[in-house]
Amino acid sequence: MSMERSAGDPAGRAPPWTGGCRCGAVRLEATAAPVMAVACHCKGCRRMTGGAYSLSLMLPEAGFRLTAGETVRAGLGAALEGGLALGSGENPDLAAALDHRACPVCKSWMFTRIAMLPDMVNLRAAMLDRDAWVTPFVETCRAEAQPGIVTGARHAFDGFPDAAAWPGLMIAYAREGARP
Repeated sequence: MSMERSAGDPAGRAPPWTGGCRCGAVRLEATAAPVMAVACHCKGCRRMTGGAYSLSLMLPEAGFRLTAGETVRAGLGAALEGGLALGSGENPDLAAALDHRACPVCKSWMFTRIAMLPDMVNLRAAMLDRDAWVTPFVETCRAEAQPGIVTGARHAFDGFPDAAAWPGLMIAYAREGARP
């Protein structure tokens, strides 16, 4: 990964980056710079990661591709497709709108496509071969966070930001977000 800034990427996040699942059966490449780094504290993300939050990079879909292997649907969307009833309190419309993708071998949750954001993919930052530079810029679902969890994100929301807030957050991230 180059640490140099190019004229086409003045923020210094010049791709491409490579990555993959834990077992290596699925490999990926990101050729577009992220537009946001988000830590989500919702119970669903915490359950899928097994951690305190999910750290994702929002990437343009056109700048993301699998280079080896295929993924399978994961999360509640996979449960719905399998004909399982969702637990109480789970929203079937939201579950259907979130296309979580995982390695079919090691079951690593790799990325998510969200129906409301058809041109974006949310890549789990840990899937990158080199992810030490990734820090959250925005926290979502802070109201669901486990006590004492601090991410250092510059912007925090109890739920999800209004759609109108995202363009300004993306501009701020392009200017101030973490660089590799």
